[in-house]
Amino acid sequence: IRQERDDGTRITPIKEKFYHARPAGRKAEEVADAIGEGRDIREFQQVNFYIDKYKTFLSDRVKAGNLRPNSERIAVCALRPFVENFGLRIINEIKKEDIEVFKNKLLGSNAIDGINIILRNVKTFFNFCEDNGYIEFRPAKKIKQFKSNFEGRFLDRKELGIILKNSHKRLRRTIFVFYLTGMRLGEFLGIEMDDFMADGVEVDG
Repeated sequence: IRQERDDGTRITPIKEKFYHARPAGRKAEEVADAIGEGRDIREFQQVNFYIDKYKTFLSDRVKAGNLRPNSERIAVCALRPFVENFGLRIINEIKKEDIEVFKNKLLGSNAIDGINIILRNVKTFFNFCEDNGYIEFRPAKKIKQFKSNFEGRFLDRKELGIILKNSHKRLRRTIFVFYLTGMRLGEFLGIEMDDFMADGVEVDG
């Protein structure tokens, strides 16, 4: 970020050590004003700043009809563990190794399928940042998801009966719908009236 004299010649950068920082879509004048107000330029380099931009992007897609509200909620919710760990980190300093440590840390308190949802949304977030020129590389690009322990595993009638017997009666029909259709919770909650057709239901999965 450099200031210029009235004749157009450059003078010393406002803060040399932050000269490499991208203003992330804000005009350079805005960032310079922020520095003048005593705000730390690192605020415009932290993950939290770009997460806010990503949330705005998702919200705009919902308003434009290109994204279901439920998909937006799932994405925002899935990014919470990432924000808790990296929110105050400088985004361009995050490396693949950092994401690997985060991935393995999730194993202690999350199911495999839940971890994979988090990892997919972290990758999508970094794709957004790269597409908009906020970062030069994606640290999560080659991060692999965990193989689900339940791949190819289905409930039999006996197991279904045990679950239904021990469930609240208000939930039994919902559980039976899951069993018959194979829908996930997010898909089920995202169903709207427009999704019902004569021969079935269109699911955004």
